[in-house]
Amino acid sequence: MELNTRNVLVLYNKTYSEHQTALEKAIFSNYVNTRRPVRNISTPVEVSVHFHIVHVSVNQEEQTMTVHGHLYMTWIDEFLGWDVNEFNGIRMTRCSKWRVWQPKIKVANSVAGIYSAFEISSHAHVLVQSLGKEQAKVEMYPTFSIKVGCNFDYSDYPKDVNSCTLAVFAKQRMSEVRLKNYYNYPPTLSIGWGSQSDKRVISDFEILNVSHYITYYKHGNSSTLEPITANELAVSWSILHTTVYFRRHSVMFGISMLLPCLVSAAFNILPFFIPSLNYSVYTLLSNVIIQHDNVVQHGFVGAAHPTGSDGAAANTVYTSPCNSWYRQSYIKLS
Repeated sequence: MELNTRNVLVLYNKTYSEHQTALEKAIFSNYVNTRRPVRNISTPVEVSVHFHIVHVSVNQEEQTMTVHGHLYMTWIDEFLGWDVNEFNGIRMTRCSKWRVWQPKIKVANSVAGIYSAFEISSHAHVLVQSLGKEQAKVEMYPTFSIKVGCNFDYSDYPKDVNSCTLAVFAKQRMSEVRLKNYYNYPPTLSIGWGSQSDKRVISDFEILNVSHYITYYKHGNSSTLEPITANELAVSWSILHTTVYFRRHSVMFGISMLLPCLVSAAFNILPFFIPSLNYSVYTLLSNVIIQHDNVVQHGFVGAAHPTGSDGAAANTVYTSPCNSWYRQSYIKLS
């Protein structure tokens, strides 16, 4: 009985494999992957795009942001349809990326230099779903690692809130390819798994929100006004913008600034309550500690903090009043 069951399973799997092979031969035998998948050449291909972000890295010194994730794209191909009844009810198949037509997606504001050609992977999963004999739905989701330039302002450090935008576009004009937001869904963010699925803090920053919008580039200018006429579409490109909003996550900043201030002030005042025999020794010790604290705060610590829009160290607003306070206490008590 077991032998007969195994034979049936082998026969079933072989039959399904044969149907898949026959399906691929049927839909790709006369298919041209460089031809736009529309029968009416005046009709643009509408490509719906969705960003799924799995990691964000912010470099505050270089003023850059690197985003990693999956770029989901889908469109209708009018040359890949088939009758599911002719292929044992198969409605969906997989294929290599190079076998189907695909939009040429580029990053508009990349700072990766010569490596920008590899920011969107050339390898991807491709799903083809039949919508009848005349057309099929193509889904593709390559991985990406995009590095873009930003304009950060740390004047409100350590409570600064910033944003950075990455922009992608199709190299084909809008008369050929038009980018759209996938059902107007905002980009999804998944930087943690399981119990950390709600994670939003990465290194020194907390991600607040991720949004998207589309602009249209024409004659050197970008606008949110969508081109309508054929002449406008022939000289326009659609650009999809994804913006990441984040704020600094610095829990220990207050303690790290206040504690040296209090310790230095204590050593500054302490010699005035000590017998005169040790006065000079403790005064010298106090001055040494204060000067050392100044060097550390304005040197090493200050250099590690970002600068504000005016070019000054953003932590000056905290360290300057602190230094002035214990210096004044020294002058008054002396």
